[in-house]
Amino acid sequence: MGFKKDLRGVINLDMSSAPEKSSFGNFLEGTLRFIQEKLEEELGGTVEIDRTEDTLSIELEDGQHYYLSTMVIRESIGLSSPLSGRRTFYYDKEKNSWLSIRDGSDLYELLGEEFTTLCGATVRFD
Repeated sequence: MGFKKDLRGVINLDMSSAPEKSSFGNFLEGTLRFIQEKLEEELGGTVEIDRTEDTLSIELEDGQHYYLSTMVIRESIGLSSPLSGRRTFYYDKEKNSWLSIRDGSDLYELLGEEFTTLCGATVRFD
């Protein structure tokens, strides 16, 4: 993964290690579905989850919100978190992980740590 210029001189994130573009929308959809199912399984009625086509909205018992949104064109997932703020994650096929563009942190590890901290129940995405 890295950055490269296209023919117009625009710098883009090189996603050559990600799944094929034709299937990336389905891959993103599956990722949000997986996160939703794990949270429902692990946290049950302690969170309220709303889902639209490309966004997962999670409200905790104390009123704090998480938002995860898929960005098919950018082939990434955006996260808005009450603990870590806004981040963008890209998929690294070699590591089989969603990694933060900011600091390389893993999406599932970050969510697990934050939900465990805020909800008091262990949440694992494996």
